[in-house]
Amino acid sequence: MADREQTVVDLENKLPELQKRRRKRAKRRLYLYLSLLLFTVLAVIYSQSSWSHVGHVEVSGSSSLADDEIVSLGGITEEVSMWNLDREEREARIQEHAAVSGASIERNWPRTLKIHITEEELAGFIEEDGALLPLLASGQLFPDLQAGSGEAPVLLNMEETRHREMAAEQLSILPGAVFNRISEMELIPEENDPYRVRVLMNDGFIVHSTLQNFAERMTSYPSVVQQLDPDVDGILHMRVNPYFESFESEDEEEEEVIEDNEDNSGAEELEGT
Repeated sequence: MADREQTVVDLENKLPELQKRRRKRAKRRLYLYLSLLLFTVLAVIYSQSSWSHVGHVEVSGSSSLADDEIVSLGGITEEVSMWNLDREEREARIQEHAAVSGASIERNWPRTLKIHITEEELAGFIEEDGALLPLLASGQLFPDLQAGSGEAPVLLNMEETRHREMAAEQLSILPGAVFNRISEMELIPEENDPYRVRVLMNDGFIVHSTLQNFAERMTSYPSVVQQLDPDVDGILHMRVNPYFESFESEDEEEEEVIEDNEDNSGAEELEGT
């Protein structure tokens, strides 16, 4: 009997403590529910307010296009939501521009977008009506390219699109050590080679080659010219097997022909007399 009474006394002593714990747990649940409700309300208010929209755009990687033009290409305005932004769609819209080869958009919370642009490389300049029009590596002309965007060779006699595209493709894959030495490239087609080109180099050499596999043929140019005498004028033929044709040898042949002609004319005069 004493043990039972002791147990009842212990329960009566613990009951207030148990009730206190229950009230604490109930308060914690209430606070949690209220917090979730408040967060939901704030999220709805935020999503419907201008604070969830794009507030600032940073553009990097572009030298030929203005930042405002890139933002406009992506259709990014102050009404665009940071949450509902379809990045892939807007990146694709920017990449539709002829001067852009790649674009990426990154969210920088709370209200900033970062756009990074990869531009098409400048392959050369096409001479047209006395003006030089920038030719991109994609083969497209881009008259709006900002001045000073880069140095590239002048391409002559390439009015046809197929010639421009072929030249742009080959020039874009040339090693920089060779590309930077090219001053001018002119298409001089022949019956047996419609893609024959004459190339003027910055180091003074004249190169004859062809647009077909031009980059592959010109890769060895630096090592080939090291073996040549810079004081001897001539034409360097960069084909399967490069060889140098000196102007001096041609002049000697012409002199021999002239001398032979003079001897023949003199003989004819003697026979006439």
